[in-house]
Amino acid sequence: MKNTYAKTWIKDFWGIFCHELRQIFSDSGVLLIFLVAGLVYPLLYNVVYLNGILRLPLPLLTIATVRTATASSGRSTLPERSRSRRNV
Repeated sequence: MKNTYAKTWIKDFWGIFCHELRQIFSDSGVLLIFLVAGLVYPLLYNVVYLNGILRLPLPLLTIATVRTATASSGRSTLPERSRSRRNV
């Protein structure tokens, strides 16, 4: 069977791919970055943002939407409360 351009390209690609994998797994610096940093980074990320996690139970506010004439007219008579934001 005659070698075509595509067949030659795939054979060359596979040879280069296998060679690069051998190079990666023989270099300790690359393994350190790929494996150790890949495991350590998510752990450190979680530790840094630990205070940003919402802790339950949180005080919840339930808002009911009622679309009637009396509900709409009563909305304007409610006293305005000062709203303070709490950092979560």
